[in-house]
Amino acid sequence: MIRRHEPLWLNALLMRVAALMTRRFLVPRLASVEEGLRVLRPSHVHISGPGISVGRHVHLHAERDASIHLSTWALDGNSPRIEVGDYTIINPGVRVIAAERITLGAGCMLATGAYISDADWHGLYHRAFPPGTTAPVTLGDNVWVADGARILKGVKVGDNAIVAAAAVVAENVPANTVVAGNPARVVKELDPQAPATTRRDLFEDLDYLVFEREYLRRTLRDNTLAGYLRARLIPRRGD
Repeated sequence: MIRRHEPLWLNALLMRVAALMTRRFLVPRLASVEEGLRVLRPSHVHISGPGISVGRHVHLHAERDASIHLSTWALDGNSPRIEVGDYTIINPGVRVIAAERITLGAGCMLATGAYISDADWHGLYHRAFPPGTTAPVTLGDNVWVADGARILKGVKVGDNAIVAAAAVVAENVPANTVVAGNPARVVKELDPQAPATTRRDLFEDLDYLVFEREYLRRTLRDNTLAGYLRARLIPRRGD
């Protein structure tokens, strides 16, 4: 669709249903969860294993053909953990899989198809028994992992860094840099003093929830149920 057709009341109803499904089916699978968890299409978010926690105002945006997976593997008495920091957004197709520990800082952005793992999952010679070699992964605050990027075991990504699309990161990433390629290398340095806006700012300075309500009101206020059903069932040019 070119534009959204649902009326404002229907959007609000769908958001309430998603919130109910989140509380009923996802929250019980988390070790801890703070206020403001928002999940789009919760039926396509898969949370499995112990020790998975999310901070304040975390957003998970799944799609029907691109599920989100947050998984820990408790093997041989280990206590794996995934910690998702405040204000982080996780987009469709992201997989975060831990056998030891993966920590995402505040305001991280994981784009479609990103993959983060702290394990090899199989050894070079002993391939029948996971998880293989493990080492913790840590993302600092305000890290952007672009489409299809891969972050491998033992990596530390510094604050404000950007991992470019399809990059494969096997070594530490300095703060305020852009890395790209396979294996990923620094291709640009960012000015830490330059004016910038982060996801933390959306909530702490701009009041994201008020901004969102006003945006939806302006965008959807003239929509009708009849128009929504017509666009779904009999789409025409411009829909």
